[in-house]
Amino acid sequence: MMSNINVMVDEEITKEATEIFTKLGFDMNTAINIFLRSAMRKKGIPFDLLVDDFANFNDETIEAIEEAERICKDPNRKRFSSSKELREAFGIWVRKK
Repeated sequence: MMSNINVMVDEEITKEATEIFTKLGFDMNTAINIFLRSAMRKKGIPFDLLVDDFANFNDETIEAIEEAERICKDPNRKRFSSSKELREAFGIWVRKK
């Protein structure tokens, strides 16, 4: 026997999650069922819930993340419109079609 669950979810979250699940080959119902079955198997939430985003990172990793954030926000940094453009700029192998 099946039961219905009604959940209010932000429209953007629903859209992005649906796109991800579609790429993985399943729909929202299947994704929710996977979550619920994982919770049953683990006897709890099937992933870590953390208050501190950096709780599992060492100092070097945190510094690297902060540096990457500074670089991303720097308006003077060169931007690339594709991974191909980036690879060409650094002389990295570019796959031919």
